[in-house]
Amino acid sequence: MNYMNKKLLLISISSILTLALLIFFVVVSWEVFVKDKVSLPTAEETKQTCSEQNGNICLSSETCSGSWLDASDSEICCDGECITSIIDYEDSPFGIMAVFDSTTLTNINTSDTKHWAGDHFSNLGAKWSRGAGELITWVDMEPVLGQGYDWSRSDKALSDVFKNTEADFNYISWINPTRVPKGSRGSIDIDSSNEESFKNFVKAFVERYDGDGHYDYCDATNYNSACNPVIKVKYWQAEGEPFPHVWEDYGGTIDGYVRFVELLSQSAKEADPDAKIVLGACTVKTQEQADIFESLISKMKNKNLFEYADTHYWEDDYNIPVSYMKDILNSNGYSDVKIVSLEYGTYTGRSSSEKDQAFYLIKGYVSNLANGLSLINWNNLVEWDNYGGNPKSIYNYMGLIADGLNEDIVPAGTPRLSY
Repeated sequence: MNYMNKKLLLISISSILTLALLIFFVVVSWEVFVKDKVSLPTAEETKQTCSEQNGNICLSSETCSGSWLDASDSEICCDGECITSIIDYEDSPFGIMAVFDSTTLTNINTSDTKHWAGDHFSNLGAKWSRGAGELITWVDMEPVLGQGYDWSRSDKALSDVFKNTEADFNYISWINPTRVPKGSRGSIDIDSSNEESFKNFVKAFVERYDGDGHYDYCDATNYNSACNPVIKVKYWQAEGEPFPHVWEDYGGTIDGYVRFVELLSQSAKEADPDAKIVLGACTVKTQEQADIFESLISKMKNKNLFEYADTHYWEDDYNIPVSYMKDILNSNGYSDVKIVSLEYGTYTGRSSSEKDQAFYLIKGYVSNLANGLSLINWNNLVEWDNYGGNPKSIYNYMGLIADGLNEDIVPAGTPRLSY
């Protein structure tokens, strides 16, 4: 072996020994590190606790009034106050129309359809509902003026509603002032000679169902706080859908409707200072409809007659012209009025799929609430099967739950995608 080869061999051996010593040092150092439990602080351990940062640990249902802090003991450490983020039931934007209307539940196979509907209503988190107009027609409630009231229909209907809902729940009752029996002709406007009778009717009706324990429905002659269920109606709608043409179709005028709202508002609030008035729905899809709405509101300018304004939207048009309605209300002294849609939805089946209906629901809620709408009542939990005697009506296809009829391909009681 020549000198150069020997030198290369020595260098190689030296390199191997150096590497071996390095490996030995690392292994020994690691054993000492582990045995003595000597550890470097982790990123988590370098954090201060929430209390060390003078923060508050919030519950999962709460939000932070300030900023979230990076704390070692909590991911929800707040440098301000923890605030309950659950929306009060009176501020909820979600309701369902006519949930307990028996005509929508005829094909549901259960022994107690109202209880079944209440379970679904609660499961969906809905906090508002309104009947479909079957409750209150003045002539039905007081057939002969001054001869007493027949509360049997309203007692039964409202008991069914409140027996099957949670305590924190808002119900809107619809009042129709007609004195014209079904099948007869006449004007829906209140005759001036009947105004006192109408006011007395409204006061008796509101008092009976305001839930204050005084002359309530379960004991109309005495103080009673033991009604079961407790019925508490605080919202009263001045007819369901008077404009653009329904009020006039029943022989009424815009001035007559304004007078009706004046009498209703005054009387309801005399009986219950907490009562709220909902203006009957005005659709504003066309210029003609918008002109009627503007004329109506201008005739009530600065009179403080109502707290809510209703508008109804169906089919394919999910965008409600909220800003236009607000402008009209604001310019007439109603800047605090909330705009709601107590009948809103689109159909499934026919030319529209379940997916189309579900997209409509999501887009409609997101868009309209973002633009200032306060509440949407979906139309309905289960649809009618023969609305208005028309088996092809779009209102036979709008439910969140199928009724198994009218071309449904799933059994009655099956939730749709929109559900």
